[in-house]
Amino acid sequence: MTTTPPPSAVPTISANAEDGRRFVRLTRLFKTGGRLWAEVDFLRLFTGEDARLEAARRNDEAPSDYYIVDDDPRLRTFEVRPDAPVSLAIADPTDVERMTAAGLYDRSRSDPGIVGRWTFFLDIRDGTVVAIENFWTP
Repeated sequence: MTTTPPPSAVPTISANAEDGRRFVRLTRLFKTGGRLWAEVDFLRLFTGEDARLEAARRNDEAPSDYYIVDDDPRLRTFEVRPDAPVSLAIADPTDVERMTAAGLYDRSRSDPGIVGRWTFFLDIRDGTVVAIENFWTP
């Protein structure tokens, strides 16, 4: 017998969700209603000369060859395909660990620093996360 969780137990997907590749901070990765969900904060990533110019425009400095901006701290929630491919660059950009989103969820339970500390690129299709890749920073 299949049971459906009460409506309050299933997150509402943001009406402002945009399909495509999005740069985010993953604030929560959780399961509810038998499904995997990601709560994220959309960010803007500037690289190279654009990073330096954007930082200067904000009276700031780019710490490296990148500059991250969070102009809209509103959190959004997306369903995540458990079999979505995940790429994690651990020690350096060439040291890539591959797993599924379900594996990332399991890993985040034992390494809570993944959530909240790392930034990611999410590929979103029809309001669902279909691929995850972390943005490696030194």
